[in-house]
Amino acid sequence: MLFTEDGNLKAILYTDYLEAYNEPKEKLLKNVKVEFFNSKGKKTSQLTSKRGRIDEITNDMYALDNVVATNDSSNVKLETEELMWRKLDEKIVSDKFVRITTPTELIEGFGLVSDQHIRNYVIKNVTYQTTTSKAQK
Repeated sequence: MLFTEDGNLKAILYTDYLEAYNEPKEKLLKNVKVEFFNSKGKKTSQLTSKRGRIDEITNDMYALDNVVATNDSSNVKLETEELMWRKLDEKIVSDKFVRITTPTELIEGFGLVSDQHIRNYVIKNVTYQTTTSKAQK
């Protein structure tokens, strides 16, 4: 399934299984993978989860169960049990526990707002933070 805006590719969704419903107007997914693209059409990040749901009115996507999102260039990895990708502003949001691992630090907490490329993110309630060198000792 392709997500486009003004003819520009924004995301590609892959799934092993899809159920479509008219009431509510949604699609349920199993074994989900989403690739996100920048304005030049280059893949910048990807998201995987065991389950997902698409609200067909807003085109927002919900990722559920073992959610992992990664940035291709900066090696940032986001892990959580549930998040939503809002199509309107291309943000990834969650109010659940999240873990972000970068080459230099590990941050854990509750609540997240991020761009879809996982470059600019905020964890609302940080519960743990350390540098990679401290984490390896």
